[in-house]
Amino acid sequence: SQISFAQSLPYNRNHAIELYQQGNALFKSHQYSQAVQTFENAIQNAPDAPAIYINLGTAWLEQEQCHHAAYYFQTAIALDDDPSRIATAQAGLAACPGAIPSADRPRFGILELKNSPLGLIEVDNRTFEVTHDTELLVVGVGQHQINYHKEGYLPFAQTISVETGKRLVVD
Repeated sequence: SQISFAQSLPYNRNHAIELYQQGNALFKSHQYSQAVQTFENAIQNAPDAPAIYINLGTAWLEQEQCHHAAYYFQTAIALDDDPSRIATAQAGLAACPGAIPSADRPRFGILELKNSPLGLIEVDNRTFEVTHDTELLVVGVGQHQINYHKEGYLPFAQTISVETGKRLVVD
């Protein structure tokens, strides 16, 4: 079952929403491999939107690719706190019993960046323009270097450690 992308984002990312809608149209017309590609492009523009991961998992599930589907359902669960979307992702996972052995499960966490005043944040030399007080990023497990940049303020750098499936808040 597909869910509303707008419900999973606290702010509007026009390109990601457009791609998400295109992916849904492709999915509804049973063009699952094209839907997968479109949802993957949407994730590049909104890596913190659980609805995209759920719909991507569903598109993989329609192609009987449980190992891919399970990864995206697990990512959605880690990103989300909405019981309805979590239940949808869990239902998708239930359709793929044993798809991912525990040793091979994805190793990622969620980085919640709180940035005030608004400016630029670098995570491992990848720059994000922050337009909201809070940004969510999916990152691999391990050490990450964070740099804050804002005109008129001193730069700030911090090394953080992300654990599997955990959300780390950085103020």
